[in-house]
Amino acid sequence: MMTREPLPYPWLYAYDKDTHHTLAPYPKKPVHALLTRTAEAYPDCVALIEAESGTQTTFAEWEEQSDRLAGALAQCGVQPGEPVGLYAFNSRAFAIAFFGILKAGGIVSAINPLYAPREIAEQLSDAGARLVIAQGALYGTLRAAQPGTPVEQIIVVGDPTEPLAESDFDWATLLARTPPEARPALALSADDVAILQYTGGTTGLPKGALGTHGNLVANTLQFDAWIHDAAEHEIILGVLPLFHVYGMVLTLIRAAYQGATLVLTGRRPAEMLEAISQYRPTFFPGVPMIYRLLLDHPGVEARAAELGSIRTCISGAAPLPPEVQQRFEALTGGRLREGYGLSEAPTATHCNPLSENRLGSIGLPLPDIEAAIVDLETGERLLPPDTLGELVVRGPTVMRGYHHQPEATAQALRGGWLYTGDIARMDAQGYFYIVDRKADLINCAGFKVYPSEVERVLREHPAVADVAVAGVPDPYRGEAIKAWVVVKSGMTLNAEELRLWARDQLARYKVPHEIAFVEALPRSAVQKVLRRVLRAGESVD
Repeated sequence: MMTREPLPYPWLYAYDKDTHHTLAPYPKKPVHALLTRTAEAYPDCVALIEAESGTQTTFAEWEEQSDRLAGALAQCGVQPGEPVGLYAFNSRAFAIAFFGILKAGGIVSAINPLYAPREIAEQLSDAGARLVIAQGALYGTLRAAQPGTPVEQIIVVGDPTEPLAESDFDWATLLARTPPEARPALALSADDVAILQYTGGTTGLPKGALGTHGNLVANTLQFDAWIHDAAEHEIILGVLPLFHVYGMVLTLIRAAYQGATLVLTGRRPAEMLEAISQYRPTFFPGVPMIYRLLLDHPGVEARAAELGSIRTCISGAAPLPPEVQQRFEALTGGRLREGYGLSEAPTATHCNPLSENRLGSIGLPLPDIEAAIVDLETGERLLPPDTLGELVVRGPTVMRGYHHQPEATAQALRGGWLYTGDIARMDAQGYFYIVDRKADLINCAGFKVYPSEVERVLREHPAVADVAVAGVPDPYRGEAIKAWVVVKSGMTLNAEELRLWARDQLARYKVPHEIAFVEALPRSAVQKVLRRVLRAGESVD
């Protein structure tokens, strides 16, 4: 147990004057109650817009379609507390499916659409999902992953890439024949699990973080209070992936809670610019690479007037370079603030206030979030300001634990505190700064990549004798993936051959951007690869 209680809260003095220090007590409601409340208040307001097609969905339609899906899932045998896979791009269907699964009492286990079949199979097997809702364009990939997993049924949205198996269902047909009244009557509480979110760890494969309805509701209300001068009718630019808790909370759930319009668009600069020009968003959460891509797009300065609707942007998932923040604010006239969060406390725990942005800082803890810096050796001693240690947090957003991993849960959750694994410091005013990571996790454009996972795939190539993977600095991605490879004696191998091998088994963002062939890897006395030696002086142009 940590010593030196009670904790000081210097950050409360740095809050914006319009931001409440506490929002407690939080509603004891499930997440989907937020959508129901808004649909009753603003049934005809536009909730969702798919920018590419222009398709619009009102809050009443969102509510009704998710009710229909909840009834259909119950008829398919989904039980309360059962994980359901959600494998889809940012779309109207994702939004409906997310709330439909929750209304059926299910647990949403969202799958990255960029995953390769092996990665999908590992997640579905760990989650124990018997049913998956999948985009038609992804159906073939899911079917390739299905053998050996618990998956028995797939509900397919849109035209599938191959004929449906006998056990699978067409989304439109299923919803058309299921009345909204078929939604099961369930008394779900804030303590029930809502999401099984696969997240980072120090080694090995991703772990499933169990996020409750209460976690998600609390974080939605915290961030809504933080953006205290939001537009009267907020229009959210939805470029963040909805399968990730960052996009899930700050765009999808926040829109359902606030009655905002969520504009779903792609991440290509031309697509973003067109969506901004046409729909005039006021809130634009993203990652540093998204803002940089927009800034570097040819002709963007000539269209600066079209970006003038943007009032507030929140950057997360990777450090925000000061020059990106300064250029973006100068171009748009809006505010770009850096924040911090993790899937184990879905999603944000810190953010810079609207009135002040400290470059290089992740900002202040949100209302009702306690944060501290503890010693790296024991994790039990609170450290004074401007001392490096591990960042720990506690509050209403901290997860229940890891799915089927009691040891990992006990390591992450100690005495009510979540140990983040990030090395940080707090200054005297309560602003926090991330300095390094305890793990060697690579943060590539906001996506977390595990070196051991990439190494395992590369090592399976018949010509690879040894391999090490690490992140190296990259101006667009934050970190790029580099592999150092030792080729077996008497064999030949080139970088493109190895990349093609990796692409068959890994999501594209996990494939090394740079491959170096070396005679041997630097190792410690106990034969541990010295990644810090490999990274020293490395950069990607």
